[in-house]
Order: sequence, then C-alpha cells, then structure tokens
Amino acid sequence: MVRITSVLAVLAAVTSASALRCNIQVRNSVGGVVGSSCVDAGATGSVKSSQSGATINFKTSTSCGVDATGGLGPNESLSNGGNC
Repeated sequence: MVRITSVLAVLAAVTSASALRCNIQVRNSVGGVVGSSCVDAGATGSVKSSQSGATINFKTSTSCGVDATGGLGPNESLSNGGNC
C-alpha cells in the first residue's frame, strides 16, 4: 500500500509541475510592465518590449525563475509576474 501511495504522489507532483505556467514580464527602469508573455515552466520564449521595440529572448526554470538570453535593453529587466 505504501508503494502505491508513493507512486501516486510522484505522478501528482509531475503532473502539477508540468502544468505550471510562468507570466514573464519586461519591466522598465521605474518598474512599469512594458511587455509580458506566458510560457510553460522550464521552456524558452520571447517577449516584445513596448518601450524599446526589442524582442527579448529568455529561458525559465521549472519553478518560473527567468534569465534573459538576448535582446534585453539597459533600462529593462525580466521578472516572474506569477502564474498565468
């Protein structure tokens, strides 16, 4: 019985992790949101900044951490705006 419960717990964790979506936001120097994109956790993506017009590429972790991989301007930053 313990083994079956453990398998079900693992399956539930995998299902919930794969269902996580990340709301990635581009913020300007005063913290205003100037672009956003919703992607699966652990995926790569891109978002267009309405401030600079640039397309910013990024990668996310399975917990929605985000790192820019290109296109980020000097007065812009990426942040996780929560789930979407």
